[in-house]
Amino acid sequence: MSKRKSMGSISMVGSEDEVSSDSDGDIHSDDDESLSDGDESIKETPMEKRSRLARQYLDMVKGSAKKKVTSDEDYSSNDDDDDDDSNDNDDSNEDDNMNMKLQVLRQKATSSYVRPLASKIKALSLSEPKYYAARSTPTCVSLSKSLAAIGTKSGAAFTLDVSTGARTYITPKAASTPILSIGLNSTRTSLACGLSTGQTQIYDLRTNSPPTTLPGHKSSVTSLSYSSTPPHSLYTASSDRCIRHYTSTHQYVETLYGHQSSITSLTIHNNKPITTSRDRTLRIWDVVHGTHGIYRPGSKGSSEDCCVKIGEKNVLTGSEDGSVRLWEVGKKKPMEEIRGAHGGKWVVSAGGGGGGGSDFGVTGSWDGYVNLWGLEEGEKKKSIKLINRVEVEGYVNGVAVDEEGRFAVLAVGREHRLGRWEVVKTKERVGVLELVQGGDEGGGEEEAGEQYGISEEEEEEEREEGGSSGSESD
Repeated sequence: MSKRKSMGSISMVGSEDEVSSDSDGDIHSDDDESLSDGDESIKETPMEKRSRLARQYLDMVKGSAKKKVTSDEDYSSNDDDDDDDSNDNDDSNEDDNMNMKLQVLRQKATSSYVRPLASKIKALSLSEPKYYAARSTPTCVSLSKSLAAIGTKSGAAFTLDVSTGARTYITPKAASTPILSIGLNSTRTSLACGLSTGQTQIYDLRTNSPPTTLPGHKSSVTSLSYSSTPPHSLYTASSDRCIRHYTSTHQYVETLYGHQSSITSLTIHNNKPITTSRDRTLRIWDVVHGTHGIYRPGSKGSSEDCCVKIGEKNVLTGSEDGSVRLWEVGKKKPMEEIRGAHGGKWVVSAGGGGGGGSDFGVTGSWDGYVNLWGLEEGEKKKSIKLINRVEVEGYVNGVAVDEEGRFAVLAVGREHRLGRWEVVKTKERVGVLELVQGGDEGGGEEEAGEQYGISEEEEEEEREEGGSSGSESD
């Protein structure tokens, strides 16, 4: 495979169309003739099968409704008109429900689905997180389904099964190089650890083999992340001001240049890296077209230290001066700035539900609280509101939120993940904060897939088709 040419230090502010998610497409099907199950010469795509099964389900619902009307006529011949109206409403409700679930599945496949979580979390009476002890200061956390991965300053990395509490140490006991960033891939088979030496180590969680080392960075790997959608690329960011791009099999692709100082955080949405830096900028990278958008907080702003995607076209950032800012893709200046969001303390970490595709975000500091934010629609623009908060003593060095908003995993320590400027008297631990019980109600992927007879393999195949088409047109 030939290496792609690096984009160089292109400082181009992207338009809204360049850096926003792809538009949702309607589900099209051929209604003239349905496919025969016995015709082996015709191979259905997952979308075609979904449409055919949906039509069959709708016909079945309408047929059962008509049977019910016929049987009810024997008992209530005087109420025929009322029964007809009621059944018409039932048919309409079933149609609307089915169409809504199919639309949700399509949006999830193209990473444009915004999961509504803020209103549910605002109404919760949150209890103290459940804590698990750590050997040294936890510096970072990554989450895939119910499996969390945590890195520490002592060089230890371990996984935590949130559902059972089981912990498994991944790194050897002799490891001593601080881990500053960590990432789990979507299949939970690979674990990437960014070290203070500039190396990235890849562990295969299916085996006990030694890690594969990815060189290249000249300074600490401060942040890294796998893309949750195809092609599941790995991006690593460093204090050397560079971003390195790897394939899902960890083959080097390119290096992205542009930041003028240390990169402090990196997240990915719709295959587009989003980064913050001590050069006081937020940047959104379009790796397909070789450009990136630059967003500045203004002359009074300080270093942007963490970021998370929130809503369809917004980004939430936290800064060294304690401010939390809301940005909109395509607009250079922040839409809203909340100063002193954590009592003037450094905002260290940020995370969001729905894999960055929800109306809810979390920020962590060392002011004694974790803040929970909701994205609200205004008459002219969107805004963020503090909807809840939880007491947490110590530096919240990392935050990862479950895709359905069921829980958040917190990396809590005595020290900041990048230094020892001020030490807090607390325990080194990992916290699990319970949020929405039972996850997102209605429109869940597993529920909708099961109802319409779609297997997990077909769901994954459709995600890959949607992801590849999105990358080509991005």
